[in-house]
Amino acid sequence: PVRPGDHSDEARAAKEAISSKVVAWEAGGFLNYFGMQRFGTTDIGTHEIGTAILRGDDQRAVDLLVQARDSDHDMVKQAVELFRSTGNTDYVHCLPN
Repeated sequence: PVRPGDHSDEARAAKEAISSKVVAWEAGGFLNYFGMQRFGTTDIGTHEIGTAILRGDDQRAVDLLVQARDSDHDMVKQAVELFRSTGNTDYVHCLPN
């Protein structure tokens, strides 16, 4: 483990890695999928989406985000199901304006 005051190569590498991530976040921001302020209350806990993102499981994160819910308009349900079955985004035209 790296501790404060540690000047080893491992500590320098850790500091550089963290610094580069902070610079990237400052320049480009990051997606916040961790709270109800982002998605409201849904059938899927945002903590599940966040966990998938942190594990690098992008497919699971998308699968959790893109699913029809009972409260959705029928046209939204149709577009979601068509996308999930084909992967084709052309079905976005099914969404109400």
